[in-house]
Amino acid sequence: MTPENDLHAMLSIEETCAAANALEARIKAIEDLPHGPLRARICATAFIVGGYQMMRLLEGDEATARQLRRLADMIDAQNQGAH
Repeated sequence: MTPENDLHAMLSIEETCAAANALEARIKAIEDLPHGPLRARICATAFIVGGYQMMRLLEGDEATARQLRRLADMIDAQNQGAH
């Protein structure tokens, strides 16, 4: 790997963690509002759709589909470990 690749990987991890923490805090705040659980689900769905659309514009359809499949595999693996 080149130093540029290392920097890109580090920034990607940091951005992912920061985004995940911000989303988690936002959803927890929403849950305390009237109809909070429903609002939190709508908010989470909006983030997923927005992220998918942004990635599709930046990376294209095939790369986005691959990433979404990887995400689905990660979710499946976590669920299998929980049982």
